[in-house]
Amino acid sequence: MMIVGTGTLMKRRDAKARLVLGVIFGGASIVSLLLATRRHKREALAGKLVVITGGSRGLGLALSEACLKAGARVAMLARDLEELERGRARLLQAGFPEAAINLFQCDVTQEEQVQRAAKAILANVGSIDILINNAGMISVGPIQNQSLASFHESMDTNFFGALHCTLAVLPGMLQRGTGQIVNIASIGGLIPVPHLLPYSASKFALVGFSRGLAVELRPKGIHVLTVCPWLMRTGSHLQALFSGQASKEYRWFSMGAVLPLISVGARVAAGRIIAAIESHRSELLVSAWSVLASRVASNAPATTSLLLTVADSLALPAGTEGDVATQKGFMARQKELKLVDRIGTQLAKEWNQTPG
Repeated sequence: MMIVGTGTLMKRRDAKARLVLGVIFGGASIVSLLLATRRHKREALAGKLVVITGGSRGLGLALSEACLKAGARVAMLARDLEELERGRARLLQAGFPEAAINLFQCDVTQEEQVQRAAKAILANVGSIDILINNAGMISVGPIQNQSLASFHESMDTNFFGALHCTLAVLPGMLQRGTGQIVNIASIGGLIPVPHLLPYSASKFALVGFSRGLAVELRPKGIHVLTVCPWLMRTGSHLQALFSGQASKEYRWFSMGAVLPLISVGARVAAGRIIAAIESHRSELLVSAWSVLASRVASNAPATTSLLLTVADSLALPAGTEGDVATQKGFMARQKELKLVDRIGTQLAKEWNQTPG
């Protein structure tokens, strides 16, 4: 009878554990290599139909322009029909063919409207190849000046709007066994940015949904891209909602949203997103700032929390007593730096953000 000592058993277990770990990590490396190789196989957008929510202004308009440049057809969705018409006029003025630009009035927070729009697109334009969930809203202010309604509105637009549109196009994509869904989230969906809690909470939800969707749909031939941009120069600060000391909140937010060294140009962001779609990437962090911030947050969460706390305490305006009223940016702008005002006004005109 052979007696095996405890030390020998431990060594065998350690050897088995190392073998198992080696197989796991080896397999993961092979999968990563295959996925990386796959990313480099670009698929042209020429001839494809791309649905872009919030397509009439800001990043949505920049994405519409970039898709048209790539030879795609676009279906631009937005609540405001006049805004959509102004967006199309800008694209026509840039020389894009009218037949490639399709407009659909739709409020993505309303499931019935989304379903009607999806049916209308299928009947009048064709099968949807790519959905870009871009429609969003931003609510800026300290938590004591954020109403419950602000959280509901942010979730309805930024999360449920994307969910409604995804569920509307999914049956057709599943039937064909192909398609792409692009969710425009935010760095605010990876890092809890102070004074942006309704926005950040909704974008965190969108990131989680998008990543889970990618896992489920990949085996079915449908690719999902999660995009987390940094601040972008789209003129969106004029359409954002501000509460508390609204003019002061607007001042710090507008500076970040228009200064070149801090924010990313709309065309640059749109170009990177289109390249990621063509390369079938699963995740995109737009700008080096996004990459740096996400890595610091994932590797040093306590330090990140401390830095954000310091920024909130020292740099951002204090809340006001019991005031949850909101103002749009173009109403809250006061005592703005001349340079910021000049750049912001130009951006608003270029990207259809000026109130009609």
